Amino acid sequence: MAKFQLNKNSPKPLYKQLASHLIEYFNANLSTNENKRLPTEREIAEMFNVSRITVRQALKILEDQNIIERERGKGTFLRENKSSQAIIESCNFSQIVNKNGKIPSAKLLSLALQLVDTVDQELLQLPEDTYVIAIKRIWYIDEIPCSYEISHFTQEYSFLLNQTFNNVSLYDYIFKEKGIRFVKAKQTVEIVYADNEIAKYLQIQENSPLLLIQRVLKDQNGKVNHLSYEYLVADKFKFQI
Repeated sequence: MAKFQLNKNSPKPLYKQLASHLIEYFNANLSTNENKRLPTEREIAEMFNVSRITVRQALKILEDQNIIERERGKGTFLRENKSSQAIIESCNFSQIVNKNGKIPSAKLLSLALQLVDTVDQELLQLPEDTYVIAIKRIWYIDEIPCSYEISHFTQEYSFLLNQTFNNVSLYDYIFKEKGIRFVKAKQTVEIVYADNEIAKYLQIQENSPLLLIQRVLKDQNGKVNHLSYEYLVADKFKFQI
C-alpha cells in the first residue's frame, strides 16, 4: 500500500493531489527500475483508494508535463526528462532551466544572518566571530522540486535581507541593484545522500542520491564573497563536462 494519504476535505481536487503524490512515489519506487514502467491504472487506484477516473486525470497531468509517456501495448513509463547543464559554464539555475525550454520557479525557505561555520571561514576567508547572509530555497522545474539551494554571502550583501526571493534569480537581482557579477573561483561536484529535511522539500525518500555542486564565487573585482551549495535530484539533470 502507498504511504500517501489524499485529503478528501481539501479544496485541491483529488486528481491534482494524486498527481503530486505520484511524482514522489515514482521517484522513490522506480529509481532502480531500469525500464521505469508504472503500475496500471487499476493498481494505482487500489493503492490510493481512488477511482480509475481520478487516476486517469492525474496521469494526464503528468503526461502533459512530459513526466510520463504512454506506449500502446506496452504501458506507461517515466520519461527521461533531464535538464542539461555544462558544469563549468553557468551557476544561474533559472537561466539553465530556461535554456532547456522549461519553466523555473523558486520558493524561499529562510533568509537570515548566521554565524560562520568552519567551511565559511576557510573558503570565504572570514574570521570565526563574523556572520554571513544565509539563504535557503527550493527550485522547481515545471512545478516539480528539483534543487535544494543554500547560498552564503559576506556581510557586504546585507541588502539582501529585505527581500523574499520567491521566483527571483539572486544573481540577476544583485546585478540590477549593485552591478555585481559573479564568476567561479572554485567548484566541486560529488554524490551525497538526502537527509530528512532535504528529502522532505524535494519530495524524495531519505538517503536518496543527490548531486551536490559546491561553488565558491568571486565578484568581477576578484573578491571572494559568495559560497553556494546546490543539491540536485540526480535523475532530473545531465551534465556536460
